[in-house]
Amino acid sequence: MLAPASMASHVEAIAVDYVEGDEPAEAVVAAIRAQLPVTSPEQARALAERELFARLAAGAMLPAARDAFNTWRPDLVVRDPCEWASALARPDHVAAAQVAITFAAGEAACLDVAAPVLEAQRPGVVEEVRDQPYLTAFPASLDPSPWATTIRYRPPTPRPAAPLPDWWDERSGPLVYATLGTVTGYLQSAATIYRAVVDALGALPVRVLLTTGGHLEPAAIGS
Repeated sequence: MLAPASMASHVEAIAVDYVEGDEPAEAVVAAIRAQLPVTSPEQARALAERELFARLAAGAMLPAARDAFNTWRPDLVVRDPCEWASALARPDHVAAAQVAITFAAGEAACLDVAAPVLEAQRPGVVEEVRDQPYLTAFPASLDPSPWATTIRYRPPTPRPAAPLPDWWDERSGPLVYATLGTVTGYLQSAATIYRAVVDALGALPVRVLLTTGGHLEPAAIGS
């Protein structure tokens, strides 16, 4: 596995060998992150996908990616669709596949946005990525795919879930799980965003489980 230093504890927890790579300085990332909620959707996507992921993150990780290919000599590389260092460093003879982290059309759009930066670093890499098999657990009825080869899989059935803690005082309305992913919690406006979710769902006759991504403290959202 290829991972930045900030993810070391997560990788070690699943007990896999990994190559530790570099990542952009937090001050640089924070400056981009601060612009995301106050700019247009098009500019925000360009900042995130083109500047942060394709230019800064990939550039920082690229030496470690090349070292991993030279040292491990893999037959196959399995990529996160928004991780570009392995795509840029991959030798032509090494097969590649990507595993979805969100809906297919959204990830194809991310590639379109990142394309100018990627092509400047390795001409032809964008078409290589478009041709890579795209694995997703989403069903076709919910997630039509623009990728040339889409492989849908069903994860193994997990063990029966343990009983939930009694957070809802014996209420039995429908259970709603609300999440904004792992990035929103880093935004300066995160508490306000999550507060809007709480206020919208709090007026409904449902039980709500809200996750904040591990960065924002729930107390910051309010009662």
